[in-house]
Amino acid sequence: MRRLFIFLLIINYIANVAYFFARYEIEVPLWLYHLLSLSIGMSFIVMLSSVATIVLRYLLLIPFSRNRRKSVKKMAALGGSVFMVGYSSAAIYEGHLFPQVESVQLTIKNLKQPLKAVQLSDLHIGGLIGESYVRQLVESVNRLQADIIFLTGDMTDSPIHQIATSVALLGDMQSRLGIYYVLGNHEFFHGVSDALGAMQSAGIRSLLNDCAVVDGLINVVGVSDLFGAKLGMPPDLDKALEGVDSSLPTILLAHQPRFVKEFVAQQNAPIDLVLSGHTHGGQIAPFSILVRMQQGFLKGLYSVNERTQLYVNRGTGFWGPPMRLMSRAEITLLELKPS
Repeated sequence: MRRLFIFLLIINYIANVAYFFARYEIEVPLWLYHLLSLSIGMSFIVMLSSVATIVLRYLLLIPFSRNRRKSVKKMAALGGSVFMVGYSSAAIYEGHLFPQVESVQLTIKNLKQPLKAVQLSDLHIGGLIGESYVRQLVESVNRLQADIIFLTGDMTDSPIHQIATSVALLGDMQSRLGIYYVLGNHEFFHGVSDALGAMQSAGIRSLLNDCAVVDGLINVVGVSDLFGAKLGMPPDLDKALEGVDSSLPTILLAHQPRFVKEFVAQQNAPIDLVLSGHTHGGQIAPFSILVRMQQGFLKGLYSVNERTQLYVNRGTGFWGPPMRLMSRAEITLLELKPS
């Protein structure tokens, strides 16, 4: 049993390495890419299963004499294996579910009329997320009849020349007030200028430390991602706020929610609602614990201060393995109402 486990670990490790080559360096058949991507999630689940086995082993040893410990250890190993199979099966099942529509009702001060907004985030176009998925997503969004659409980063995750058709499909989303987009960290991995150019070609407005006053109703402010600071494109909230109409409510698009604690809350910025993504809601529980520790927020709605609310989208796609657990992908429907 131990030799088999070690052998499987080695195979999984090799698959991990192969996945990153297939993701960023070479093209492989889609079925092979799918299998390689699952190895990333399996690494995390194997780690959890190993911990569960060790804990179970020591718990079961307590009431037994030494001559029965060998059989108890086998029971613990079997229990860990069952846990691993069940856990991974549940994660694969949830990871393959299409994003659910998450309806959120918010009251916004100084809003002149009700607005219906859709937020998409962390779609990660590329790899397993291609034209078919994006086309189905566009159809789902259009059925919601949104007034305005927000894309909060990590929408692309491959060189644009490989996914140009899929990205162009995003321009088929319909809303009377337009589509607004900000960069995530993954756009920096494959060429920021190409990502921005593709969005512009699709009729989507990018906000790079910039502001749009939309139809005399709201200010939409967007900042670069925190990762951009490493590449000379840092977020600049002061610059982004320069063009706002102070009589209107302000919505900030910032990919990483920790931007709120580092900039918005500290500066007491005049912002009514922040929309973020990045966390994937942890994607596979209990990885969510580490994500919350690093970001300060995980998923859903938060009250930052008396004026500012924050909504963190769980992600409309996935990164790495098509696996999720206790964090299903979402399309956020924001029903904004005057206070």
